[in-house]
Amino acid sequence: MFSFLTVEILVTAIVIPILVKFLYDPSRKYAGYQKRNIMQHSKASGELRILACIYRPDNIPATIKFLQASCPKRGSLVTVYVLHLIDLRGRAAPLFISHKMQKKTVSNRSYSENVILSFKLFEEKNWGTACVYPFTAISPPKLMHEDVCMLALDKLASIVVLPFHRKWFIDGSIESDDNTKRALNCSVLERAPCSVGILIDRGRIGRFISSELSLGSSFRVAMIFLGGSDDREALTLAKRMSQNTSINLTVFRFIVKTDEMISTNWEKVLDSEVLKEVKPENNFNQRVKYVVEMVNEGQETLAKIQSVVPKYDLVIVGRRDNTETPQTSGLDRCREFPELGIVGNCLVTEDLPGRYSVLVVQQQQTTV
Repeated sequence: MFSFLTVEILVTAIVIPILVKFLYDPSRKYAGYQKRNIMQHSKASGELRILACIYRPDNIPATIKFLQASCPKRGSLVTVYVLHLIDLRGRAAPLFISHKMQKKTVSNRSYSENVILSFKLFEEKNWGTACVYPFTAISPPKLMHEDVCMLALDKLASIVVLPFHRKWFIDGSIESDDNTKRALNCSVLERAPCSVGILIDRGRIGRFISSELSLGSSFRVAMIFLGGSDDREALTLAKRMSQNTSINLTVFRFIVKTDEMISTNWEKVLDSEVLKEVKPENNFNQRVKYVVEMVNEGQETLAKIQSVVPKYDLVIVGRRDNTETPQTSGLDRCREFPELGIVGNCLVTEDLPGRYSVLVVQQQQTTV
């Protein structure tokens, strides 16, 4: 009997966890029943809900600058849910705090005070176009993606904006790499119930103060369009940003020389539809330019990107994960960070000049 019970316990302890793991996918709880992406809110007057994550205090300026550019005009509301993620240390219990609902306590301890004050100032300067709700999550690094995904699902966010894990010095050399935050970004990309953007700040975007856009300064944005769902999502965001009178947007469309402009391929039909508004014959916004670049292969694409992007403050690209096209053929070496895609990798490598920042966009993948 003792031997039988011992074997039964061993079998139960080994087999049941394997069966549970096989039959139950915990990431399915983040799946939405409808599309939650920017293309669903492509109208300039529609509300856009953004979940902006903050890892370190130096993530704040670049995030605020991006949000400032995403506030086109009055009547076009941007609702921002700011989530400050803090590593749980020791044996303390995890905490999730909504600072709008938080009651005053006797304790002087305040979480995320600098984050709250910075985004409160942003909200005041953009009154009527932006509404901010700050949160703080204190949890183990391996479980942080659950806080991000659950908040995005609960608040019906259209996009989650994550800071890149690498930090650079002013001269362009690498200052630090946080592999824990890189793992968090990858987990969110796999499970997010909406679109995801990774914001890579190379220094220029973070040097501007948040009020500059409202003072008439010019903020130059480039959008690299190769085709596909991620590029369409990125272009939709760029078009919304172009409603801001301080934004100068240039859309670069890279086409293979042997490819025909008119095609019955459904993906290319969708690409043409989302590009229609920025083409010269339909575009009445003088601050938006449309440039077609003809290329043969990846090295030619990289050379043209390298020659134009240093002129811009922010470059927006689609992730295009596991998408092989003639425009990116031969760029296999640009795979250091799979979460950025081929073009995103090429833009953050050290051998490219310029102090531009990059936003890599992935359209929502998880749906029921």
